[in-house]
Amino acid sequence: MTRIRAAVAAGVIMGALVLVPAAAGARPNPSKHVFDPLELPDSVKIKAKARDGERPRFSWKAVGDAVDYALVVQTLKGKPYWAWRGTETTVFLGGVDEPSKDAGGPLLTKAAQWQVVAYAEDGRIVGASPWSVVER
Repeated sequence: MTRIRAAVAAGVIMGALVLVPAAAGARPNPSKHVFDPLELPDSVKIKAKARDGERPRFSWKAVGDAVDYALVVQTLKGKPYWAWRGTETTVFLGGVDEPSKDAGGPLLTKAAQWQVVAYAEDGRIVGASPWSVVER
C-alpha cells in the first residue's frame, strides 16, 4: 500500500470514529481541569453522587474537619453554570428545599459536570469529590 493510500485509509477510519455516536446509555466525561483539590496534602476524596433530572439532587459524605462545602456545576466545556456554599451535605440544583416545576432558579437542560469541595474553619481545602457528570 502506498503512503498516500495509507494516509487516506487512516483519515477515513479516524473520520468514522469521530462521527460514530456514543453508545446508548454512555455518560459523557467531565472536561480536564488545571487545578485538582485532591492533589493537595491532607485532602480526602469525598464520596458523592447526583440524581439525574431537571433539578438534580447532589449529596456527599461529610468530612471530619469541614465546616462548610462548595458545590460547583459547570457545562461540560468548563463554563460556570451554578454554585452553592453551605453546611448541608445534600442540595438540589438551585438551592431549593424540594424540587418542583414552579420553584425559581436554574434547571438542567443538558449534561453538566460538578464537584464538591470541603473547607476547614481556617479556609483550607480538606476534601473534594472527583468531577462527575449529571444528566437531565
